Amino acid sequence: MMFYLIVTGTDIPVKKFIPDWSIGRSAGHVRNRLMGDYADQAVVIYNGSRGSQGMIDYMKKLNKRCIVVKITNN
Repeated sequence: MMFYLIVTGTDIPVKKFIPDWSIGRSAGHVRNRLMGDYADQAVVIYNGSRGSQGMIDYMKKLNKRCIVVKITNN
């Protein structure tokens, strides 16, 4: 959501990927793979979550550029 707010009002295209929670707990993982396959590169807002880490790892596996912005909850 944060990145979406940043690019609102620019000419940067935004495609939403909504997880399908009806398939169970793997929905976030499936959504991350769809985003990785779609993207040429990614900006991941990393808060220490397994989902964010999974996205970073998948982009590396695909040999695609991944900019990681680390945030803390402090």
